[in-house]
Amino acid sequence: FHITKQGFEFYEAFFNTPYPFGNKYDQVFAPEFNEGAMENVALVTFTEHYLFKTTPTRAQKANYFDTVLHELAHVWFGNLVTPQWWDGLWLNESFATYTAALCLAEATEYGNISWQNFNSSIKAWAYQEDQLKTTHPIQGIVKDTDTCLLNFDGITYGKGSSLLKQLVYVIGMDGFKAGMQYYFNQYSWKNTTINDFLGALEIGSQHVGGNFKASIWCQQHLNTAGLNNFIPHI
Repeated sequence: FHITKQGFEFYEAFFNTPYPFGNKYDQVFAPEFNEGAMENVALVTFTEHYLFKTTPTRAQKANYFDTVLHELAHVWFGNLVTPQWWDGLWLNESFATYTAALCLAEATEYGNISWQNFNSSIKAWAYQEDQLKTTHPIQGIVKDTDTCLLNFDGITYGKGSSLLKQLVYVIGMDGFKAGMQYYFNQYSWKNTTINDFLGALEIGSQHVGGNFKASIWCQQHLNTAGLNNFIPHI
């Protein structure tokens, strides 16, 4: 409850958008639930494996609370604003993954290990899957829902959230925050596309005097699969 309250305070202030579903927000442990958690509107389900049978380590608790904050982030990115089609899946999952780590770092007592856990697990997962033959662009063509199911992976969660972290460094936290506030003000209760999201970030960048070019960043990072290649000039 304590972590959830901290998450509410952080997200409502960061997005400048209050919780949109009244006074109801239930968190339920579901026996034999085959996913880690699921962000149903006002009722989040968690796997029973988060009910620790022995005293958890600090790292285990931080990982669990990261999941709590991940699902809470979906209230805004996923429920309040929903991608128009499954090619926007990464917007849901990458965004929730990044902002959960950010919230854990900035608003809770686990700030000293939040990004350590992110780098050693989420980002490492992305590096591993991006070297496989099965890698794919973060923002790619999704023909149907069967194709979408294949994209619940380290690219969508890990690489996408890692690139969002990189993007925040490029445009600055204040620019990112301004862009997100514009995004939720503009698109609440609507379906969006990648262009809507990147357009909001451009506006956020301009708000702090930046000149972020969304189309260039999208082509280089979102539409291209595989690790970056650095070719030295000799």
